[in-house]
Amino acid sequence: MAVAVGSDGNATMGTGFNAALNTWSAQLSRSTQVITAFNASSGCHNRRASSVLDITGSAGGFPIYDNGSDSDSDGSLAPIKHTGTALNDRAGASIQLYTSASSSIAFAAVFSSFSFGVAQDGASTVTFNFEMNQATAPTVSWDES
Repeated sequence: MAVAVGSDGNATMGTGFNAALNTWSAQLSRSTQVITAFNASSGCHNRRASSVLDITGSAGGFPIYDNGSDSDSDGSLAPIKHTGTALNDRAGASIQLYTSASSSIAFAAVFSSFSFGVAQDGASTVTFNFEMNQATAPTVSWDES
């Protein structure tokens, strides 16, 4: 199992409810199986890795309640309230975790265990758990510079 941590990212949680992440931790794992056979080349068994990669973890940040607009429908800069049903969306959506400005891991995910709060400066906060929800490997962008 590999562990990755970071302090930047975003989550799209369906029905217009998104989050800008400022902390996250992810565990990347792949199960293995022992395969036995009479003609095993390395003694009495061979070990094979599953083709399925799994990612689980937790993230926190600031909820984004709208489509990215900085103003309410009347043009004011008043806070925009979200009254949709995003937390009823069991299919999940997507998450992108940044390990640096140019390196990231992106995948479809389902979200659980939401916690909402308000910091002393008045900023809203959200934390949640996530699990990868796709049959293919995640999209990984890595810059070694």
